[in-house]
Amino acid sequence: MNAPFYQLGPPEQFRRVGTLARLALAHYNLGNVEVAPLNYGANATYRVTRLRDHERFVLRVHTPQRPTAQIRSELTWLDALYADGFTVPRAISSDEGERIITATVPEVPERRDCTLLAWVEGKVTRRLRTPELLRRIGTHIARLHVHSVRFRVPSNFARPRWDPDSLLDDPTWRVGWESLNSTQLNVFLQVADRFRTTALHLGAGDEQFGLIHGDFTFDNLLLYRGDVRLIDFDDCGFGYFLYDIATLLDRIEWRDDYWTLRRALLEGYSEERELPREHEALLDLFLLARWAFLGVAFLSAPAYSPGGAYSDRFLTIVVPKMRKYLRSL
Repeated sequence: MNAPFYQLGPPEQFRRVGTLARLALAHYNLGNVEVAPLNYGANATYRVTRLRDHERFVLRVHTPQRPTAQIRSELTWLDALYADGFTVPRAISSDEGERIITATVPEVPERRDCTLLAWVEGKVTRRLRTPELLRRIGTHIARLHVHSVRFRVPSNFARPRWDPDSLLDDPTWRVGWESLNSTQLNVFLQVADRFRTTALHLGAGDEQFGLIHGDFTFDNLLLYRGDVRLIDFDDCGFGYFLYDIATLLDRIEWRDDYWTLRRALLEGYSEERELPREHEALLDLFLLARWAFLGVAFLSAPAYSPGGAYSDRFLTIVVPKMRKYLRSL
């Protein structure tokens, strides 16, 4: 039964992982619950509603590629952020006092780590891309980076690094690099070379490099009564603060009002944390590094996955942009 799993389409895989998710939920004293699928990507996520009081939670069934130690460290950082006043998802302990439950079912080939998180109230900001919103988001990102500079990393803390080696040269993305055609490869290599040189010049001091969210898309930024809230820390790791900003620029770069929104974002950021002009000038390069990373990641993903299915279209859009930006750097 194990072998066919990765030959199935995403809906059927998601359904089978749902069987494992319900098994993991049995470790929590929630009573009767309603389980609704949310998203199936690297992780499978489900909205869990406790029927007696309608309190909601998020159950994550983690990809087997994510080591347990990294999941545990993510939860440790979320605890620290919560203690520092951030509204973020927090882990719920099982009846046995465990925050990570490992479950297995015949329908899914590997053992999977599962975490249950408190639900964060708020609305996704898909249609509210205004300068005022970007200013508030910029301020919130800066506060996260200020926290990161102060955060004392425990000795057993394990999270990925988002630096030139891991973003572009990690063996995980080898299939992606090998899938690029000659024109695409030439552009990606130029980005990799410039990114590596710039990172070497910047160094990895506390003011430039630390724990970052790693995936500031609008799906992970919620609005609640005027407050900006962050969710989905699955990609958090050690990286350049500029890369965190660039992940959000990626989501607005295509808009006609991009420069207005970008200026508002950086103004908001500067209200809480200084962004030197020489660092601001590097943001275009970090945007290219984000695109290069997404490109090889999408190409390295299975064809049936959302990223794998999107890879050709993504490259068609971003490679001409990358060439244009490279000429102006």
